Amino acid sequence: MNKMTKANLMESWIQEIREKDNYYCFDGWKYRISGTVIELSIVSVYTKNRNKYRCSAITIGQILKTLSTRIENGGLHFHIQSFPSIENPEIIATIRIDENGHLPEVFPKIKNDKGVKTFRNWIFQLSEKYQFNLQEIQRPKNYYPGFTSKKPVTWFALTSLSDNPFTWLNLGNWKETILDKAMRNFPETQITVYDFCKNMDVSAENVNIAEDSFLQALIVFAE
Repeated sequence: MNKMTKANLMESWIQEIREKDNYYCFDGWKYRISGTVIELSIVSVYTKNRNKYRCSAITIGQILKTLSTRIENGGLHFHIQSFPSIENPEIIATIRIDENGHLPEVFPKIKNDKGVKTFRNWIFQLSEKYQFNLQEIQRPKNYYPGFTSKKPVTWFALTSLSDNPFTWLNLGNWKETILDKAMRNFPETQITVYDFCKNMDVSAENVNIAEDSFLQALIVFAE
């Protein structure tokens, strides 16, 4: 595959992502393509707003995971550089198609994850790999997942020991992995992730979590 074809693929993939504006919250991020490199950044007006910056970083984390999967599915390799410019904090990451077939793994993985029998065990293992903790909680006030399944519903708080742009980018990677892999490995499981970025998310101030932890998301599932 020549360089022009790879560049066209990158353009096609990022445009497809942009069209899913309800899923990827397109208003908070932008991109620039140079050859086979995509630079992902936050729109400048959001760099002064901590919550909007956080949500845009989460979205970019999801996009990086999506693009990397597309690249690997095409039999290619990728390289990601996070926060490449101290002078430009709005630039979150770059991803490029790389010819090197021996690059280190970027995203945590569970070995033989198809052998994990339950979604609960799988999400616990993966969350730990991403350096997050899961804590079972009671249903938070004003949260109603509306699942069609009659199976028991379980709520968890996803927490971290840090709360910074690296954490938020990692949260986006985790979220996309959960939503993508769960559909393929556990198709009967219904899951919703609330990362406090959508209009449907409401306050989670009443959730009790471990001391010195930061609440990053709420997860509810029926398996």
